[in-house]
Amino acid sequence: MKKSVAILSALLLFAGIASAQPRAIGVRGGWGYEFSFQYTFADYQFLEVDLGALCGAADYPIGFRTTGTYNFIFSEPTWTTRGDWAWYAGVGATVGIYHQGRQFVENDWVDVNYNYFMTGLVPQFGLEYTFWFPLQLSLDIRPTIGGLIGKKDAPKNGFYMDGITFGWIPALAIRYRF
Repeated sequence: MKKSVAILSALLLFAGIASAQPRAIGVRGGWGYEFSFQYTFADYQFLEVDLGALCGAADYPIGFRTTGTYNFIFSEPTWTTRGDWAWYAGVGATVGIYHQGRQFVENDWVDVNYNYFMTGLVPQFGLEYTFWFPLQLSLDIRPTIGGLIGKKDAPKNGFYMDGITFGWIPALAIRYRF
């Protein structure tokens, strides 16, 4: 009986602690679109996990990836009387699948069919604003430093250049906080 009460008390305590931590869910768009989830560990630390597509025009590769970053809030300016501003930075990792359907060869586009496994290190830097109602906007940059692993005939095994090139495009995230 004492064990049951102790276990039930511990479960209720952990459920209360977990439900007290702010979370946010939404979308993030930059070079591609992602479903985004944030989980706050403490007042100045949060985990962001994104699952999304690498999209582009017909001449850019497509694919999908999962990215997780551990971020620290390093400044909370008071620019407005309502809502909360926060500058944050963090680091994480990404894995995904990358498909290249076209390649530029000798001044012309050539159809190819290369598939790669992508992995990399992801630094992130951004600014977020949380409204006085449960909505959060953030603007960040997240270049990817990593590699591509494909079959032997894939000409681009090695460094993932698109992560550096397109990672500097600012991404806008819109999330519902709960």
